[in-house]
Amino acid sequence: MTTDNNRRPIETRRFDRVHVAIWRHESANADCDGTFHTVSFSRSIRADDGNWRKVTSFTARDLPHLALAVDWAMRELLVKAE
Repeated sequence: MTTDNNRRPIETRRFDRVHVAIWRHESANADCDGTFHTVSFSRSIRADDGNWRKVTSFTARDLPHLALAVDWAMRELLVKAE
């Protein structure tokens, strides 16, 4: 798997405060030769110092939007692969 920090996601979407990104990886592993994808979920919060940062924990208010984000990512990866 590549560890290049300058990579960009191949797809992104926002559902209210929930952000979802799909990442493409190239594997040289003999068990998983080729391309595979991962998905990350986050939300932005303003820290006490006033700066914005991304976190991977969600409130009850975020859960319906997180479910929509998961559904979108599944459709992007599974339906398009067929």
